[in-house]
Amino acid sequence: MEIRVVFLDIDGVLNNPNTRRGSILSLDPVCIANLNRITRETGARIVVSSTWRRFDGINDILGHRGIIAEIIGITPDLDRDRGSEIAEWLRYSTRFFDVSGVVILDDDNDMGRLSDHLVQTDPVIGLSDADADRAVQILSTQFLWTGY
Repeated sequence: MEIRVVFLDIDGVLNNPNTRRGSILSLDPVCIANLNRITRETGARIVVSSTWRRFDGINDILGHRGIIAEIIGITPDLDRDRGSEIAEWLRYSTRFFDVSGVVILDDDNDMGRLSDHLVQTDPVIGLSDADADRAVQILSTQFLWTGY
């Protein structure tokens, strides 16, 4: 099955200082709308790469906050940089999925070889319209997993 994937951080992407930073219950509706636009326009599914992935029921919480895309998983907790955790998810999951597009939405830049797929958000703003445009563009570019 061919899929496109959004690797989703939460702090600094879906929330900002105008929402109660650090609380998953307070996400910015503009940021959520921008995420929904990305997934609606590209058909992408979500993999949670945020440290919030450790909370039981994270998929339900995000769904109740208005995220419309299917959440298909979380990255492994390897206690390493985010890029390594995303690469490990890809290494495992490409046995089951033909991943044709990848974008990483994060306010940090520790993505290593996957940095070409990063849309680095401004944590003061969160996921902006311009970030969403860039994410759609990246997801529209063919992704070839080479196992890095």
